[in-house]
Amino acid sequence: MTQPQYLRSIYKPYPLITSFWQLINIGLFIGLFVFIFLLAFQPFGLSQFTVNKNLIIGGYGVITFLLSTILSLLASQLFNESKWTTLHQMVFYLILLIGLSIANYYYTKTINRQINLSLSHFVFYTLSVASFPLTFITLMFQKQQEKKHQLESAKVNRVLLNPETLTKPLKEELSIKTVSGVSILILPENVLFIESEGNYLLIHHLKEGKVVETKTRGTIKAMTTKLDSVFQKTHRAFIVNTKFISQAKGNAQGLRLTIKNTNKEVLVSRNFVKQFRKHLEN
Repeated sequence: MTQPQYLRSIYKPYPLITSFWQLINIGLFIGLFVFIFLLAFQPFGLSQFTVNKNLIIGGYGVITFLLSTILSLLASQLFNESKWTTLHQMVFYLILLIGLSIANYYYTKTINRQINLSLSHFVFYTLSVASFPLTFITLMFQKQQEKKHQLESAKVNRVLLNPETLTKPLKEELSIKTVSGVSILILPENVLFIESEGNYLLIHHLKEGKVVETKTRGTIKAMTTKLDSVFQKTHRAFIVNTKFISQAKGNAQGLRLTIKNTNKEVLVSRNFVKQFRKHLEN
């Protein structure tokens, strides 16, 4: 039995925002929205206040900003975007809404001790008002981002059909000091891709016709200065040799590049998609 489209969508990749300032801006937007919403409808007995009403309602906005930003920062640190799905995002929003219900309940009890509303009432009210629009927005955003990056992947794949356009001169051999302290030389033309692993780099390269991994201490930023433009940084944790890309696939998080001679994929984050595609075209 075929699953409905919306059910399939919840298991698809979903963007996990990790930028501190982006999360701050999103938190401010949500906090402002809550302030405007409460100012317009004035639930929880807010209509009873005649003095400092805007300041009191602003307290709900501040609580929303702080809690949404803190939870978003925690999620960005604790979870890997490559494994983050639409379902994860929905569960995150559910946790956020329950957290906001509890925080707003105690805030309301502090400013108005006479109000006769239970914690369960706050939870029910918050979930009933916010669940549907948040679910709808999440599904629509996932679909929009997926479609956008699928179009970009189609453009990348058209360039890959003409590999001669990717042929560029490569620099001399790379001198790499492995974690065991041994210095080796690697031809750049044999490097498939490089990925970051904490304070180390994993260099995936060909050796006697087989793909091997060489681990060395370093950063993606420092490594890019040693490589020719045939290599492109596609993600904070990846550099790829464009000559070894066989295919690109798009999803809501960006692109996933299939690499020749291996079953591994290289990620292209949404912030790098257009830059990466334009580099290939030029």
